[in-house]
Amino acid sequence: LDNEAETIEITKTGGSPLDTTPGNYVPGKDKQENDDSMAETTLVTPNTGDNLDYITPVMIIVVGLITLGTGIIFIKKKIIR
Repeated sequence: LDNEAETIEITKTGGSPLDTTPGNYVPGKDKQENDDSMAETTLVTPNTGDNLDYITPVMIIVVGLITLGTGIIFIKKKIIR
């Protein structure tokens, strides 16, 4: 992914103080801000909660109910008789 973005909130413990002005980046203007002195690692993850794959859990429940029902019918006809 090619993206131009600026990190607005920085939490840093230890090391030299950061000399940045959050919110002054204009996309497409410069390759790097004037006050950026180091590279940053940003992890981009897929969104959560949008996995609408209900087939697997529904099939497991249906197969379980069929197995349970078959077992009950078998016990009633063969064992309890």
